[in-house]
Formats: sequence, C-alpha cells, structure tokens
Amino acid sequence: MGIATIIAVLLGPILAVWVTRRIDEGRLKQTRRMDVFRTLMRTRRVRLNPDHVGALNLVEIEFYGEPAVIEAWKNYWDHLRQPFPKVPEEQQQFLKHQEGLLTKLLHAIAQSLKFNIEQMDILEGGYVPQGWLNDEQTARELRALALDILSGRRGIPVVPLNLPAANSPYPPPPEETPSTPAVIVRPGSRESS
Repeated sequence: MGIATIIAVLLGPILAVWVTRRIDEGRLKQTRRMDVFRTLMRTRRVRLNPDHVGALNLVEIEFYGEPAVIEAWKNYWDHLRQPFPKVPEEQQQFLKHQEGLLTKLLHAIAQSLKFNIEQMDILEGGYVPQGWLNDEQTARELRALALDILSGRRGIPVVPLNLPAANSPYPPPPEETPSTPAVIVRPGSRESS
C-alpha cells in the first residue's frame, strides 16, 4: 500500500499536467480552426481580400486529418489555379463553379466544427456593399491604365482646354493695351546726360 501511495503521489501531478496540456492543445486547435472558418465566411464575397487568401492557405494545415475538408479544399484549390476564360459566357460559368466549390469547402469546414449550416445559407449569405466592388473595379482599371502608360503601350492624351469665359471660375486674363515703345538708354550716350 505504501508503494502505491508513493507512485500515486509522484504520478498524480505528472498526469494532471499532461491532461491539462492535452486539453489546452485541443482548445488552441479549435480556436485556430474557428479563426480560419470565420475569416473565410467573413470574406466569402470579397475573395481578393488578403485575409481570405491567407485563411485559404491555412486550411491545409489547420484541418490536417479531416478528409472531407481537405478534399473540398483541393477541389477548390485546383479550380483557382486554372486560367480565367477569355469568353464572357465561359467566364460566368467559371465563376459560378468557383462559387459552388467555395460553398462546398465552407460547408465541409462547418460540419467539421459541428456547425449546422446549410450549403444554400452559405451560398446566398454574406454582404458586400456595391461601393466596395465599384472601388475595387476602379482601382484595377487605374492600375492597368498606369501600367500601359508606364510600359509605353499607351500615351497620355493631351487636349487643349478652352473654357468659355462665362463658365470659367477664374477671372479673365488682363487685356493687352497698346503701349509706347520702350526707350533704351545706354551709358555715355547723349540721352543719359
């Protein structure tokens, strides 16, 4: 009985620390997975957002050992690496397929995290103001224009601007008045004395 007590006294704290560490590791793993899921859900309508791309890159690590999530991630990843079609009809089909694959990935992650979210809720959910999309499109167009100008593929158009005086916010320029010709006096000439 004395030996059992000594073993219990020695192993008790060690086992307690081991169990506590296992619980903490499980919580930390769950927290990291939730961060990835929250970020992907939050940015699912703005997929060019750096947070979205960063979270997408973490799926492979954080959900290692979850075959349904990894398979959905690989399918989405393979699609993202394909070139964007040039034909407008094919572009719409490409984007629709991409959105479906992202929805399947988010649904697989939700199931892994024990969330009961339907795929349709994921697909139709999320909000992005139209102004954000317009700003993003304008920024893309400006970058492309600047690259064309800087690379010499396009010039800067210069157009003379003649505003009518009635619409101009500035006062009119002074009018020229005829003046007498200036007399130049040189030192040592008769006019200087």
